[in-house]
Amino acid sequence: MLQKAEGSPQAQLIELLETLFKYGAAIGAVGNAVNACLANGRWQAA
Repeated sequence: MLQKAEGSPQAQLIELLETLFKYGAAIGAVGNAVNACLANGRWQAA
């Protein structure tokens, strides 16, 4: 993990980036699950 000094602008930026990466990973996982469901639905309908 990155070392950061509390309260510094860099620390706030790093925290923001870490939060964005966490949300991005969660959104990506949901998107992949939705795509998988849609693909399965298409295969079943075919």
